[in-house]
Amino acid sequence: MEIQERDWKVLRDLKQIALDRFCAQVLDECTRIIQNERLGAHDRYRRVYEITRERDRKLADTFDGLRRSNAFFALMAIRHQGLLTQDEFDRFSPELRDRIDGALSL
Repeated sequence: MEIQERDWKVLRDLKQIALDRFCAQVLDECTRIIQNERLGAHDRYRRVYEITRERDRKLADTFDGLRRSNAFFALMAIRHQGLLTQDEFDRFSPELRDRIDGALSL
């Protein structure tokens, strides 16, 4: 499901912002685990490893190989994960915003 050229340009502009937010969330999650002294060092290491592996797959699914032909699904994932502010999301056309929000409400 391709998106309009105008929306594609907006997504390309916002991709790095969304990617940085995703990575910041993962790092924050890892920091909370690392600082949890109720867990032993090995348990903390294992949890950080598991989360990093899981989030790396999600990062790849969302951001790797971004093309116009898969941009709708990438934007849907970005929106679902809360990686764009409302103002940033509002830069997309009303039609695309409605399609994204409609798909996410199912």
